[in-house]
Amino acid sequence: GETAQTHTYTFRNTTGTGRNLVFVYTDNFGVTQKIFKIIGLTDIKYDDMIVINGNYDKQLVSEGDGTYLEYYTNAIAKINYQPAIYTISSIECIDENGNRALLNVNQLTSNTESNGTVLVNLYDRAQPNFYAKYVIILNDTLENEYKFVVNFYSKLADITFVDSSNHYHDVESESTISRALYLNFDKNQYKYPTYVEITKTYTDEYGVNHEETFMIEESIMLLEGYTYSILKYNDFGDQYFYNFTIRKSYSSHFFSVLVKPDGINYQELAPSSSKYNYNGYNIDQYFSIYDAIVEVSGNDNLTYEVVATQQYTEDSYTTVYYIHT
Repeated sequence: GETAQTHTYTFRNTTGTGRNLVFVYTDNFGVTQKIFKIIGLTDIKYDDMIVINGNYDKQLVSEGDGTYLEYYTNAIAKINYQPAIYTISSIECIDENGNRALLNVNQLTSNTESNGTVLVNLYDRAQPNFYAKYVIILNDTLENEYKFVVNFYSKLADITFVDSSNHYHDVESESTISRALYLNFDKNQYKYPTYVEITKTYTDEYGVNHEETFMIEESIMLLEGYTYSILKYNDFGDQYFYNFTIRKSYSSHFFSVLVKPDGINYQELAPSSSKYNYNGYNIDQYFSIYDAIVEVSGNDNLTYEVVATQQYTEDSYTTVYYIHT
């Protein structure tokens, strides 16, 4: 094989700063290569011209005979360049509906750095659940063109909640939900996946709180009798929360037993399988170390009354409720 050789070249410039130097050579494959340098000025390499203080994904994209760098980020993106060498020829913004607009570079927020380079904000504010593409073209003093594409990306997959009657629920605004819901979402709705983490909690008949956290990859049914905290997020750190409770359906369970474990907020006890014999009738029996109340279905015109109270110790007693129309 061929032996690798190293050559050292020394250049001396005596005409001051700002002179273009071009080092031209032929590589081992017979291809002419050029290296550009302007003496006395701080230059920014092409790979470093886009500055992002946050999470991003960077890709090298082929286009015709050339390539360009494309970025995806949910943070503020800036262009850092040496104005004695480069000029921003155009910045085009394309929204997610395909609408295009040329930006006025002079109206963008910019700062001149101590080394003489200029830092220009493509946009001044990060927005949730938003997408826009910025196509930037620069030219140097030799009329070479440089292209960048910056995608502001904070999209999260849509989540819908629908019951068995195909009724969609706005879980963030509905004060009472009493039907099981299907959580529908497409993890890959957008370019980058959306992850969904669910935490469900409930209080059993003994007043003990239970919590379970798990990830889902596809649609799932959310059952009655639980409080749900749902987090959706992407690789860039965008996130959104849903918090709601699905009470037991009155169509199958026409009353609920509520307690206040924290002394402030009511939580519904899970349906009890335990029975209590009252005058020969086996009725649902609940146990709790907290004071409890009974809530009945207003849709069925039900009411209730206390028909018996038995106290065993100072802090232990049984109350029997009669529910009727």
